[in-house]
Amino acid sequence: MKKQLTIALTLLLGTTAFSQQTASTARITQLEQQFTASQAKVQRLVSHLKIVDGKIEQEITSMVTMLNKFKDSHDSKSRVLGNKEKLIKDLRASIKFYSDQRKKIANDLKLTTKRFRAEDMQKLLAFLDKKMLTRLDQIVAITKHLGEYKEIYDISDRFRRDRNNTRDADKTRNKLIKDINTGITNLETERTKLDKYFDNPNPTKELSQISHEISAIDMKIKVLQNSIAEIMYGGKDGQKVSRDKARTINDLVRTQNNKLSANLQTMNRGLNQLYMLLQSTKRASDALAKAEGSTSAKLPQTPLPKTEQTPSKQDIKVQ
Repeated sequence: MKKQLTIALTLLLGTTAFSQQTASTARITQLEQQFTASQAKVQRLVSHLKIVDGKIEQEITSMVTMLNKFKDSHDSKSRVLGNKEKLIKDLRASIKFYSDQRKKIANDLKLTTKRFRAEDMQKLLAFLDKKMLTRLDQIVAITKHLGEYKEIYDISDRFRRDRNNTRDADKTRNKLIKDINTGITNLETERTKLDKYFDNPNPTKELSQISHEISAIDMKIKVLQNSIAEIMYGGKDGQKVSRDKARTINDLVRTQNNKLSANLQTMNRGLNQLYMLLQSTKRASDALAKAEGSTSAKLPQTPLPKTEQTPSKQDIKVQ
């Protein structure tokens, strides 16, 4: 009787262990499916955002190229200059948007519980940095062609119009240089704060991520400094336009701006959606890693927009 009880107990325990193992395997399979599904959503969104980003860059490049070919005449008054200044304003607003998004992502460095996987965060920061530097290059390109007072006229309406346009262009240039210098100062302050983590014998932050962030800051400082020199150097004047041609340019810019605004809104919504999806991917990867008893670092990487290597200071050129 005792022997039969022992056999029955052994069979029961074996069945229980097998059931637990089966349940654990099923749970891991479920988590793997959730993680894979989350990555697939990210991939689809990233593919869409790449297309939108290509349209945005094409539209901005088209406007910069067109406006740089022309300058105001007495007949066109300040129509061309006004379009250039508006484009600069819009590009600055775009930089602010990407800067705000970057701060939101980079805040993860200060958190104990991370919202994003380390590799995802680095790719996002690199992507946003590239967008800001691209916008800066575009601003420099258009600022170099704002125009300057070179021709001498009699004291007349024509003289006053050229003089006023020159003053407006100089104000725009000086304000931009002042803001770039402020940006350099802010970056240097942020770099000093990050440097202090390396002085701590027991750092609480991931030093590899801090080092990556410092390198990104150094690169941006160099680009900003180079941009000031480009703006001060200036560029060739464009062709003077008549009043009718200035109106045609206004119409073209307005049409292009409408397309650009729509695509920028799509990009902004898409980035916010991407952040939420990546946080969902982080939670899925953590749950799977915990179930498997492994680390998230061993999991497949989430595909994100590739960022080309930013050129060195000597290689930087304004198109």
